[in-house]
Formats: sequence, structure tokens, C-alpha cells
Amino acid sequence: MENREFASDLAVAFWFLDEYGQALEILKWAEPSTANDWLHAELLFASRRYVEALELLNHLEVKYVNDPEATFSVSYIRAQCLRGLGQQAAALEILRSIVRIRPNYRSANALILAWTEGGAWE
Repeated sequence: MENREFASDLAVAFWFLDEYGQALEILKWAEPSTANDWLHAELLFASRRYVEALELLNHLEVKYVNDPEATFSVSYIRAQCLRGLGQQAAALEILRSIVRIRPNYRSANALILAWTEGGAWE
């Protein structure tokens, strides 16, 4: 594919159209980058390919071990994948650990409230 620099932008466009399979196919042509690694993880999660997403997250956790932000990103997506696989308790515990350290991280609080139907979670 020529113009590989446009592949990640096109993948994002397909993501917004909920065409996750197409987005993943196009992303294969993109130049390797940190942003594309995380986009890949998000697309696997969005397409409900939870086991593949978890495998990729394990790889990203090692690849970006020196980036503290990566730990939170991996944990956040991992929690959502685990919930998708029916492991609600493990997913909630991961989100709780994120919120204890970073109370305003992404939508972790909102997910906890939604997953516990607004009940107390601490």
C-alpha cells in the first residue's frame, strides 16, 4: 500500500463507523508506532476479540514497561476485556485499583458505576 501514513487515519475513520474488522485490516498497513499499538488494542476490544486483545495487552505491557501511562492503559482495556469475557469481579477490581491511584482516569469511575448499577464499590 502506498501512502502508509494515511493507513492509521483511515483505520480511525472505520473505527468511528463501527467497522472494526475493516479498521483492523487497514491498520496492518500502517507504520509501526506507539499510537498504532494502542489503536490496535482498542480495535480488538471494540470488535469483541477479547482474548486477542488480552494477548496484545500482555505484549504492550512488556514493550512499554518504562512508560507509567502504559500501565494504566493496559489495565483499563484489560478490565473491559475481562468483563466482556464474563469475569466481572476481576474487571471491577482492576478498575478499582486504577481509581485508587488516578481517580479521574478516563471513564473508570463511570464504568464502575455502570457495572455495579450505581451501588457502592469500595
